[in-house]
Amino acid sequence: MQVRRHPIIEIFGPTVQGEGLDQGLPVHFIRMGGCDYRCTWCDTPHAVRPDEVRQAPRLTVTEIVERVLELGGAPRWVVISGGNPALHRLDDLIDRLHHAELCVAVETQGSLWRPWLERCDRLCLSPKGPSSGMRCGEIVEENIDRARALCSERGPGWAFLKIVVFDEQDFAFARELHLRAPELPFYLSAGNDAGRTVGAPERVDQRSLGEVRADLLSRSLWLTAQVLADDAMSDVRVQSQYHVLLWGNANGV
Repeated sequence: MQVRRHPIIEIFGPTVQGEGLDQGLPVHFIRMGGCDYRCTWCDTPHAVRPDEVRQAPRLTVTEIVERVLELGGAPRWVVISGGNPALHRLDDLIDRLHHAELCVAVETQGSLWRPWLERCDRLCLSPKGPSSGMRCGEIVEENIDRARALCSERGPGWAFLKIVVFDEQDFAFARELHLRAPELPFYLSAGNDAGRTVGAPERVDQRSLGEVRADLLSRSLWLTAQVLADDAMSDVRVQSQYHVLLWGNANGV
């Protein structure tokens, strides 16, 4: 039987989760290669662009878990991100991480559903708004409904929604999803000018760390004002990407 290998962009930590329900929590990251989306502002082009993903090392589950355990440090949580990790069959990886007494969170845009998602300890669904250039179709809404049903069994907080907001259209998109699934914890993340992106793979960000922080906080201030003016959004949480405020747009943190 052939051993399955997965394209791994990076395995890093200890760090802290930058967004969502677990913002600030010590974690390790496993970043999978490959994505079914091409969001123009995506800040991980190295995990999305096929020419770059093809260069990623292919690791077995054993090799992935060994590398995570070698990181050491405080984290008891591992975040599986991408790209879109739902492209991959990760049943064995989830089992092996649990066997190592680690909790597993996964981040996906919700365009695909895999049975192993239900075995994770936390599910972040992050549908992409109009500014991404991608269309959030019915399948994403169906998968949000799946997460809602599972939360009724597992309790609030097993799954949550996180929407990146750059402009008024993104905010309207987020508002509509929140009204569709009001019982799911809901996080709005201020859009970040990430420098090199899927839409601008050759771009080099010349800003200082202070300028990156100032730009992100300016977007956060605008987003906060939108939320405070809208009664329908009174129970959402507005965030700035904590890891960007700490380290800028560097990879591997």
